[in-house]
Amino acid sequence: MQQNARIYSLDIIRGMAILCILFANLPTMTGLDPFNQAGYIGIDKVIRFLVDLFIQSKFYTIFAFLFGVGFYIFMKNTEAKEYPMYRLFIRRLCILLVFGLLHFTFLWYGDILHAYAIAGFILLFFYKGSTKLIFIAGCSFLTVSYVLHIIIFLQASSSIPKVPTYYQYMFTGNTTNHTVNLFTHYLYQVKARLFFLMIEEPQQLLIGIPEYIGLFLIGLWAGKKNTFKRVPELIKNIRFLQWSSLCISCLLSCPIIYYFIKKDVYYSKDVQLWILFGGKALAIFYICTLLRVCENKKYIKCLPPL
Repeated sequence: MQQNARIYSLDIIRGMAILCILFANLPTMTGLDPFNQAGYIGIDKVIRFLVDLFIQSKFYTIFAFLFGVGFYIFMKNTEAKEYPMYRLFIRRLCILLVFGLLHFTFLWYGDILHAYAIAGFILLFFYKGSTKLIFIAGCSFLTVSYVLHIIIFLQASSSIPKVPTYYQYMFTGNTTNHTVNLFTHYLYQVKARLFFLMIEEPQQLLIGIPEYIGLFLIGLWAGKKNTFKRVPELIKNIRFLQWSSLCISCLLSCPIIYYFIKKDVYYSKDVQLWILFGGKALAIFYICTLLRVCENKKYIKCLPPL
C-alpha cells in the first residue's frame, strides 16, 4: 500500500471509533439511561448486552490511543516547519478545554473533551522522551487507573445508587429505571450539570485522567515507532497481536455472558469491571483487524466514507 493510504488508515479507524462511541452513548445522551444504572429486560436486555460486549469501552480506548498518535504527527510536522510546536499545541488544548466545558454544561454531562484537554498537557513532557520511557510510563498510568477502578468496583454497593439531589427533579419513572426528559426544564438541567461539574466531575477525573494519559502515551509510542507506516513490515506481529487480544477478550467476556444468562434484569454496572478490561483487549483486536483490512485493496474502497 502507498504511504498516503497507510496514513489514511488512521482516518478510517478514527471514523469507526467516533461512530461507535456515538452509538454506545445513545442511552445517556437521550436521557433513557443517564447514569448508566438502569436495569434492562427483554429485547432491551439483549441489545444492552451486545453493546457492552462489542462496543462499550472499546472505541473510546481506540479514540484516546489515536489522540496520542495524532499528537505525535502534529508535533513532528510542526517541528519540521520550524513553528512553535509547544505553544501551538497548548493553544489547541485550551480551545478543546473551553469547548468541552461548554459542551458539558449546555448539552451533555458525559463530555470527554475537557478531560482529554487536561490529560493532553501531560503529553508535552514526553514528546522528546525515548520510546522505552514512553511505553513504560503509559503502562504505569494505565495500571494506576485500573487499580483505582478495581478498588471502586469492589467497594460499590450492589444496590441501585441514589440520584444526586440536584438531579431529582429531572427524572421521571421509578427509582430502578431513571429517565430524563431532555426537552423540558432545560435551564434546570444546565444548573444540574454545573453542580455535577463542580461536585462529581473532579472525582471522575481523578479516575479517568490516568487512563487517558496512559492511552495517549501508548499512542505516542506507536507514533514514534512509525507503526502505521510499517504495517507490511510488522504484519506478522500485528496478526499475532490480533488473535492473542481476541482470545484474551473472549476470556474476559465470560463473566459478562454468565451474568447475562443468569440474571433476569441486566445491569451494566454489575459487570463494569469486565467490560472495561475486556474492552481494552478487544480494542487492540479491532485496531489490528482494521490495519489488516486497510492493507487489502479489495476492502479499502468500502471504508473511505468513515
